[in-house]
Amino acid sequence: MTVTRRVFLKRGLCALGGAGLVGCLETGGAGAEDLASRFRDVKGVEEIGRAYLETHPEEADPAVLAKLLEPERGWPALEARIRSDYRENRVIRLKGWPLSITEARLYAWVTLRPGG
Repeated sequence: MTVTRRVFLKRGLCALGGAGLVGCLETGGAGAEDLASRFRDVKGVEEIGRAYLETHPEEADPAVLAKLLEPERGWPALEARIRSDYRENRVIRLKGWPLSITEARLYAWVTLRPGG
């Protein structure tokens, strides 16, 4: 079976369920490790995250990515930024898939967690 971007995202981000991800990102102590534990295919997320970091080595620091992503603002803000990325053509192609820059940064942030 060919894994399309849609299937990958459903297995990853969408598999989290809306409430699960919102809870993960809106609680003060949640971070990349917490988020990673909710993905079904963390290896796939890390593969995309590494591909992003290869092309953006200046962002290969969890603190830099957290500042860019502002996860403390919660999932609705991240979703809005992802939609805005697509509208404004802030899109990157990684492993053959077009991703918003915010999606790619989320995957990179998970990749840089301790043990990632």
